[in-house]
Amino acid sequence: MRGSPGIVITVSGLEDGVSAEKFFENRGISKRTLKAFGVTHGIKTFSDGEKRDCVIFNYGDNRYKARSIVGREWTQSPGGVQNFYNLENVLGGSLDAVFITEGEIDALSLCEAGLPYDSILSVKGGAPSQESEEPHRNTGYQHVLDALKRGLHTVERFVLLTDNDAPGRALRADLAKLLGPAKCWYVDWPEGIKDANELLCAKGSLSSYVHAEQKIWPVEGLFALDSLPEPTAFVRWEPGFGDKLAFSPGTVSVVSGQPNHGKSHLMAQIWFQIAQRYSINVCIAGFETRAKPHLRRYFRSFYTNKLEKDISSDEVALADQFINNHYTFVVHPQLRPSLDWCLDTFEVAVVRHNARVVQIDPWNKLESDRGELSETDYVGVCLDKLADFARDLSCHVQIVAHPSKRGHYESRKAPPELEDIHGSKNWDNRPDLGLVIWRPAMYDEGQRQTDCELYVRKSRYEELGYPCKMDLFYDLKCGNFIAR
Repeated sequence: MRGSPGIVITVSGLEDGVSAEKFFENRGISKRTLKAFGVTHGIKTFSDGEKRDCVIFNYGDNRYKARSIVGREWTQSPGGVQNFYNLENVLGGSLDAVFITEGEIDALSLCEAGLPYDSILSVKGGAPSQESEEPHRNTGYQHVLDALKRGLHTVERFVLLTDNDAPGRALRADLAKLLGPAKCWYVDWPEGIKDANELLCAKGSLSSYVHAEQKIWPVEGLFALDSLPEPTAFVRWEPGFGDKLAFSPGTVSVVSGQPNHGKSHLMAQIWFQIAQRYSINVCIAGFETRAKPHLRRYFRSFYTNKLEKDISSDEVALADQFINNHYTFVVHPQLRPSLDWCLDTFEVAVVRHNARVVQIDPWNKLESDRGELSETDYVGVCLDKLADFARDLSCHVQIVAHPSKRGHYESRKAPPELEDIHGSKNWDNRPDLGLVIWRPAMYDEGQRQTDCELYVRKSRYEELGYPCKMDLFYDLKCGNFIAR
């Protein structure tokens, strides 16, 4: 075995100093290990001015830490120590795996148990009272950063062997952040054992335990397949036009289509049918289609399967009762709503009125507060907010948005894509569902045409459908869309 440059590797005084020899004998540490680490025995002056017999842990460059043989008092060289204990030996070693302890005696214990002396470090000071949010800014860890610059960054695996108490666990967490969690493993000591030396003194197989009980440092958000929790099954709300499309709480959908192609009307019917079928409540922020009289007219027709002019007063009463029980409507006092205002209002609708669906129709009626953000970035931020809202409150969020006035809007020769929505490619990237409503022809030789195509442009989850086209037509006799 070899000592690092500047470290005394003799045990001068230990042979004659029975108390020092007994000190280490009681802790299971042999002279062989003391020699490997350059531990000496001497007399040092402590903070109270008294000189005491002590054991000296040499850190190189004439720096040391000393512990009194009687009692548990510590002193150190002027200016303290500036690096890990045993760093020079470790930097000269293989650097395959490095074991880090909370104290010098624990480091000696690992060597005594058979771990290579040039693979063992101890932090230069004790443990903090609590974990640091930014240990890189903690001056007490400067020795860790310095060691990484000197070559410790090339270590393949760090095994953290700190004490089994709250400060030890805080130190362990800080070291993992500093050294890089991807390279860190750790060991929890057995019940009733505080540290490596206690396990050594308890005649436990310290080396075998350290090798067998290493656990990989957990990284938030990274799992093996068998440790992933099973996701909650999707709640499917089918709108009544077959099983090609379903909505679910916790997700976001966007709907687009040319003006006057019936997207607000068709989506009103879809949510009405879902509200009836699954007995859920819906909150609508409709800024172009008024709740009275327009949405009310739609809902009465959906409820009775009749045009409003053909509905009896009794049927009107039943339809309106259903509407009151299952719908709330958002109206901004100054008709200038912002997204944040809508979300605050939607939260009340979800919590107080048990709304499971919230809808913004149309998106362009919201007041923009994007500041210096580009429109693309602003749309992305908004859609992230809406997705968080849907997940946090377990509701479905839907945005109805017009395509831009470029491309398809001008030609009207083909149904638009989601990326044609004014503002951003994010309309295609971010939502979970993307729908487009298209009327192939509005009139033919002066006759009103009622064919309607509902395109599922995107479905992030196969449980909610797949890209397809559904053929519908608008029944002029009853005011409802019907699947062909």
